[in-house]
Amino acid sequence: MADLNARSTKDEVVRLLSGVNAEAQKLEQVGQNIVQAARFAKDVSGPLIELVGQVPEQQLPAETWNRLGDIWRSWHESAIYTQAVSTSAGSMGAQGFVGTTAVTSSVLPIFYGQSSPPVPVRVEEARTLLVQTVNRYDLVEQGLSEMHRLGLGSRGVGRRTSIDLLREARASLDRPMHADGGSVPILITLRECIGAVIAELVRRRPTQEPAGKWSEKVISVGRQCGHPLLPPNHFENVGVEVEKLMNELSGTKQADVPRDRLVDAFHRGILFLNGFMGSLDHSKLRPA
Repeated sequence: MADLNARSTKDEVVRLLSGVNAEAQKLEQVGQNIVQAARFAKDVSGPLIELVGQVPEQQLPAETWNRLGDIWRSWHESAIYTQAVSTSAGSMGAQGFVGTTAVTSSVLPIFYGQSSPPVPVRVEEARTLLVQTVNRYDLVEQGLSEMHRLGLGSRGVGRRTSIDLLREARASLDRPMHADGGSVPILITLRECIGAVIAELVRRRPTQEPAGKWSEKVISVGRQCGHPLLPPNHFENVGVEVEKLMNELSGTKQADVPRDRLVDAFHRGILFLNGFMGSLDHSKLRPA
């Protein structure tokens, strides 16, 4: 029965992932339409201001002025509503990061563990394609942007900020290394970065409460400062991932990590960071 349930759940995960492409294409079209509409309104507003400004008010009846006012008042209301809906888009983006972290942290160790059999060709092809896909998006810059949005750039005496640590980890990863790893502590620095982010956000929770484990800390921050449109179990899932990730990073001997596994671990770390930080409403945090 357990095997049957696992098979059914696996099929459901595959079905859900198979439907992502079609839904994402619809969202891309919606986003393009919003960008086009915003640019058009921005570009025409200048000459329209000039035209309206040159017309003596008595040249048009009051009902016309009222009608013009109604039209553009409605535009502003639509713009405000669209910006509010964008919060949902941000939440969806965070869920995408967390979902990618969850799949890779659960599946890749099965094929790339120390005692694993030779990696199937299709698995290696899928992993290579995933790495290429992730590399198309500058996730480190997105992470730095999220850190600035959440106000994580403040520096304590003798302390490096999470921004400093992430930049250092990226610079270390970009340096030439031997094929089988190197001595630069990339993953250690990344772990310090993740720890610094969580520690600062815990400090800035509106209400302090006991939270010892990494998972307890991110759940506490999420419960108090998360976007309201996220599903109820979102931060529990984030908590599961942070425990796995921090254990992996703390137990890693850098010199023993091949370059491709190093890249995988770095990607999981930055995907986790972006997913966690992107799930938070900065207005709910106490000032830095």
